[in-house]
Amino acid sequence: MKIFTKRVLLLLVMALVLPASFYGQAVFSNEINDSNPGDFNPYTSGQVVNANITASGIGRGPGITVNGGSSRYNAKGWNTADLAADNYFYFTLTPNAGYEIDFDSFMYTGQKSGTGPKYFSIRTSLDNYTTDVYTYSETGDASMTFPELTASLSASTFQGITQAITFRFYAWGATSATGSFSINDFAFNGTVALAALAAPVTAVTDVNATGFTATWNAVPGATGYYLDVSTDPDFSGAVPELDPWINEFHYDNSGTDTGEFVEVVVPNSLLPVLADIKVTLYNQTGGVSYDEKNLSEFTAGTNTGSFTVFYYTYPSNGIQNGDADGIALSVDGSVVQFISYEGTLTASDGDATGMASTDVGVSEPTSTPAGNSLMLTGTGTGYSDFTWSGPDVASPGSVNPGQTLEVPAGVPNFVTGYQNLDVGNVLIYNVTGLEANVTYYYRVRAYNSTSVSTDSTTTPVTTSCPVVALPTANGQLFCGAATVASLAVTTGEMTKWYASETAVDALADDTVVETGTYYVSQTVNGCESERVAVEIVVNPVPDAPAITSQLFCGTATTADLPLGNGLIWYTTLTGDNYLAVDAELSTGTYYVSQIINGCQSERIAVSVTVNPVPDAPVVPAQLFCGSAMPAELPIGPGMIWYTDAEGTIPLATDAELSTGTYYASQIVLGCESAVTAVSVTVNPVPDAPVVANQSFCGSATAMDLPVDSGYIWYTDAQGTEILAVNATLTTGVYYVSQIVMGCPSALVAVDVTVTPLEMPTGDIMQDFTEGQTLADLDVTGVNIMWYADGALSQPLDATTPLVDNNTYYAVSVNGDCVSEPFAVTTNLVLARAEFELSALAYYPNPVSDVLTISYQQEIASVDVYNLLGQTVLAQPVNNREANINMAGLAEGTYMVKVVSGTTTTMVKVLKK
Repeated sequence: MKIFTKRVLLLLVMALVLPASFYGQAVFSNEINDSNPGDFNPYTSGQVVNANITASGIGRGPGITVNGGSSRYNAKGWNTADLAADNYFYFTLTPNAGYEIDFDSFMYTGQKSGTGPKYFSIRTSLDNYTTDVYTYSETGDASMTFPELTASLSASTFQGITQAITFRFYAWGATSATGSFSINDFAFNGTVALAALAAPVTAVTDVNATGFTATWNAVPGATGYYLDVSTDPDFSGAVPELDPWINEFHYDNSGTDTGEFVEVVVPNSLLPVLADIKVTLYNQTGGVSYDEKNLSEFTAGTNTGSFTVFYYTYPSNGIQNGDADGIALSVDGSVVQFISYEGTLTASDGDATGMASTDVGVSEPTSTPAGNSLMLTGTGTGYSDFTWSGPDVASPGSVNPGQTLEVPAGVPNFVTGYQNLDVGNVLIYNVTGLEANVTYYYRVRAYNSTSVSTDSTTTPVTTSCPVVALPTANGQLFCGAATVASLAVTTGEMTKWYASETAVDALADDTVVETGTYYVSQTVNGCESERVAVEIVVNPVPDAPAITSQLFCGTATTADLPLGNGLIWYTTLTGDNYLAVDAELSTGTYYVSQIINGCQSERIAVSVTVNPVPDAPVVPAQLFCGSAMPAELPIGPGMIWYTDAEGTIPLATDAELSTGTYYASQIVLGCESAVTAVSVTVNPVPDAPVVANQSFCGSATAMDLPVDSGYIWYTDAQGTEILAVNATLTTGVYYVSQIVMGCPSALVAVDVTVTPLEMPTGDIMQDFTEGQTLADLDVTGVNIMWYADGALSQPLDATTPLVDNNTYYAVSVNGDCVSEPFAVTTNLVLARAEFELSALAYYPNPVSDVLTISYQQEIASVDVYNLLGQTVLAQPVNNREANINMAGLAEGTYMVKVVSGTTTTMVKVLKK
């Protein structure tokens, strides 16, 4: 019994977007249909293999040898008492890179000879063939056919197989070296799926990384991970969660005094799923969305490795401060980072100058700008200090919020805000917390011992811009159209986009972008960075695919639908109702779109019909005579004829048939059945028979005609009306052919003549007197002729004198025809006494056993004759009553002769 069905393709595009790839229940199977598959080691013809694995076929170990057998992989040499290492059938399955096999079962049918093996087991290469994963024992010595048997492979050992695995089917215990065992067909059942992502590897880059923890979590029911970041109480920023299997990324900006940014790199294999996901960017006032993007806009064609998704939040005051913290993680070769960054003002070195005298007086101060900090240097006598002012200074001597006046180490600092300096001391202050590229004002004030002050002039100083780090940005893909507002960076703030590296004016947010190179900078504390080139691709939205209605026979899954050119199938016209790769299709409507150059078309409706596979046609063996063409084979309902058992080579309509095997299937509702093998015989037309004209006397039936060598007789020249075997012949023309090896010859006309002739009639017992001749006997017929014997070998003349108690034979003659003889027995009558018939009684009539005869005078004897005149019973009586036992006579009519004295009479009696 075959346990499989013919033929199931890799759903390449959907394998990238769905959680698992399943390509039919049987991942490797073979019905084994060749005339002697065992001639091959291994045998691969006709096997069906999942598109994401390779398979070895079925082979045999070196300890066994081929044994002939059609439609089964047969071998002998199993006659070891125990399992032998070299006596096995084997199967090797190897998943393609990036895929895994999750086994369910191994199913097979087989058969063994009477001296074949009794014990069976399956082992695998996973433990070097040391452990049985399946056993089966058949202890009898009779030949047998195994039913459909199943070996379970559902254990965890056989899940997630990413490397080659070999199964060996061992057998032993045969009572003879010629004892055979075969596997007639088999199937490995399970699923082939994209291999699960490797466990995340966490690598923390320490940049004073405190307050952060990050965990990769498996997505329930899907292949992938999402990042779950949490913080300790010192980090009051928002906690993002990235889950690529939902429709939206969600980010809640709950922080009020800390800003952070999240960078997440997602593998390209997820792009089709992420195509509809929105990303929200936040401005520096916190929580207000100023840009919402579709993730498909982040998939530039030049960025083949990954693409980046951004989130930004800022505290309400727009100032970032504090230490820099960060954490970096990587999974499956793609880096995924969660980074919080805040800038810090740092001090720098500067040159010092000395004070000239102890008198009250001042020298003009100097400054050394260093980014967003200054070193201020001045000289004076007595008590001296700096007076500091800036853009927001209310009065000299105050310090701007967020700015700090620091006295360098070694310089005494009085709480009154000024300090007593000896002659030659240098007055040095560091001022931090300044904004870059902003002008501030300062002067030196010196006090004498009586607190008389002397001020220097007020001196302006403009802080310089530090070198601002470049923003980072990946190449980006847009479908249909995009504007500058759609562009995004991986890292950077207050970005500006330019049409070229040297363009003066930044592009407005509503500027339409086209495929090409654009440039982006970021501005930090009023200072703009250099520009970074970013490749932008704007591709057209492709047309919807042109997919016609689909017809499937028996069963079908998504893998049977058209899959090329980036096609993606859905169960609804809208929404994310992807059609699972292993979903079983049913008659109805499905929807399909296509992705070209990263852009997805609209969906179209496709009608899918799943019809049952019809039964194979029942066709008897075919016989043809002389020659035949395919048109003479049975051709209804939707039958198709093939020359091969696989049903792959149609029989040409102009091909002349020859003796052999052909194969027929039938198509019902567009679905083709399995093929049926039909024996076809083409025999030569035999020669017409040679039959002479036929003549018959009296009557004849068809059985009287010649019937040698398969003759068939007909009543018509066309050979359409066969002469019934019991038909009565009449004078005329009949036709005959002969059948040789099932083929009739041409017809031959035969003249048949039937001469009518009846046998003479009369009494079978007749009296005569002395001197009478044959001519005196009372016989009716045509051209009567007399014979002395029933063989008609001794003819008699009509003048022949009659002899007592003798039998004569009369025939009718018509031309060459002589009737059957009629026998008449004579009785010499010496006296002419009359028999008193009124005194004669005989009964019962009809009689079944004893006939009673009575007469008024003594009965001398009773003789019984058949209609041929033959005496069948003679009984002396000598009594007036006779009992004649006729029980032993056959049914029919008899003549009974009663003799009384010198008189006789004949009566007719019916025996029943």
